[in-house]
Amino acid sequence: MRKLLTLPAIALLLLFSLPANATSIREIANVEITAPYSFATAASQKNGVILFTIHNKADMDLRITNAYVKPDIADRAELHTHIMDGDKMMMRQVEGYDIPAGEHLILSPMGDHIMMMDLLAPLALGEMIEVTLSFEDGSMVQFEAPVIAPGTKPEDSTNQETDIHDHQDHSHH
Repeated sequence: MRKLLTLPAIALLLLFSLPANATSIREIANVEITAPYSFATAASQKNGVILFTIHNKADMDLRITNAYVKPDIADRAELHTHIMDGDKMMMRQVEGYDIPAGEHLILSPMGDHIMMMDLLAPLALGEMIEVTLSFEDGSMVQFEAPVIAPGTKPEDSTNQETDIHDHQDHSHH
């Protein structure tokens, strides 16, 4: 059976096929991404994670509304967080992340994070994942996240959490 492309999928294909110097992507100013990374996955894992710190150096609040990876990496990327549900920690998809003016947001294994759903192949050590974040105002920012060994942290991180977290089972959504 052949899969039909949806309008968002077509837009993503166009987005990732633009040359690096394309001006049709409006990059957001005053945003800095630090210590981006993803963990290597086993062949049996269907999901992966992208973690980083985002600094809002602007004088206005920002809201991340979507995350994208190339379609040859995963079927889709989703914004996730962990919440307490009774006495259990549960992972949930969220509509966005708010970053107040002059503040930062740390995406970490047991907090807010980007989930890559339905990986097409295991994430291998040393691989680079191209990530695009879109914001409520229509602007975007692109960066690369290196794939590192689970339980480690990137060389340029400071206080990032590095708890190992199993991102394979997301049937509770």
